[in-house]
Amino acid sequence: MNYGWMVAGSSLAGSFNALSSGIANRYMLKAKQKLDDVQFSINRRVVELKQEDAKRRGQEALRQSRLATRRTIGASRAALAAQGIELDTGSALDIQMDIARQGALDDITIKNNTFKEAWGYKMASINVDAQAAASHLSTQFQAQSSILTGIGSAAGYTSRGFMNYYGRR
Repeated sequence: MNYGWMVAGSSLAGSFNALSSGIANRYMLKAKQKLDDVQFSINRRVVELKQEDAKRRGQEALRQSRLATRRTIGASRAALAAQGIELDTGSALDIQMDIARQGALDDITIKNNTFKEAWGYKMASINVDAQAAASHLSTQFQAQSSILTGIGSAAGYTSRGFMNYYGRR
């Protein structure tokens, strides 16, 4: 009895299974990529919000620092005036100028710290974009590899089936 047709049929079924498995894996990888895209989008937005918050907090800190400098100068002027000291000359003016200079240095420090924090978040945002791009490339490679593996397996099953079928006749 010739069972070659059964072996060939079994090999063709294996071919179909290998090919369909490769195609199914490709669709699964594409679905995973869509989910990853959503997650990368969320991560990017969170980092952007942190950057905006850092800038807003920096502006508020700068406003508070300038207000504190003006208050300190005003308190110094009031104390000096209460002692009968002329405010626009000599040591009284030097004191006010020193307070203003220190306030300006505080402002520069606040601006630098705000810039550094916002820059860190900007770099984190760029990193999220780079991760998303790398994930896309990896998923595309895996999907193409899955299809090619399925095609290769199907070809192997088919050739074995035909060899068995024609070899047993």
